[in-house]
Amino acid sequence: HSEDITTREGFETETKESEEKQGISCGMRVSRVLKMACKNPEVVAFLVCVATMGMAMSLVEMFLFIFLTQSLGSSLLICGVSVVVTVMFEIPLFMISDSLFERFGVVPLIVIAQVAYAIRALGYTLFDNPWLVLAVEPLHGVTYACFKTALVQYTKSDVADQGLETTAQGMASAVNAIGQICGQWIGGWVLQEYGSNILYRGAALIVCISSSLLVGVHLFHRTRNTVSQTRFERVPSAVSELGRELVGSHSDL
Repeated sequence: HSEDITTREGFETETKESEEKQGISCGMRVSRVLKMACKNPEVVAFLVCVATMGMAMSLVEMFLFIFLTQSLGSSLLICGVSVVVTVMFEIPLFMISDSLFERFGVVPLIVIAQVAYAIRALGYTLFDNPWLVLAVEPLHGVTYACFKTALVQYTKSDVADQGLETTAQGMASAVNAIGQICGQWIGGWVLQEYGSNILYRGAALIVCISSSLLVGVHLFHRTRNTVSQTRFERVPSAVSELGRELVGSHSDL
């Protein structure tokens, strides 16, 4: 009996130590990812887009049916058909997500997703007939598939070093969830105080601003890296040219 107690105590001690090590390791991974993200303005702009898209998409998920039924007088049939339409266009795009990433890259995919959302949100405010809303619902598939593909690829390749991809994706998902919570809270207040037109037009504007921020930072970094690489390449060529001149002058002597 005493041997069983000793064995049990030893097992509990080892388990506690293992859990503590895992907690420390997890904390260290999160800390490393946060440091790498804060050092790169492009990653910060990317996370802003992630939070913005979480906010914007939550406005559609939470308040679209309220908008359709109360503002446009839609039937529940149209609400159900709208969901079917979004899924019909979402699944095929996910099937070719790898091809989309190879063709466009991360930043263009995010821009495509945000532009598609902005057009969809603005379309809601321009229609009087609820059936016309179905014309812009396929853009949900474009937004969701392009954004999720870019999110996974960017966190896997650019946000974190090798071995920290899962932590980086978890951090991006947390940022997206924060955006969703803010969208539901602020969106409900805007809908109640100012109406659905202001809600969706404002969401489209915010998404476009975050997209412009990401594109601007991305182009700035790419230009700066190109200039730095050009200067770096000029140094060896200048050194080799100087070496040839020295060799030539030595041979003349």
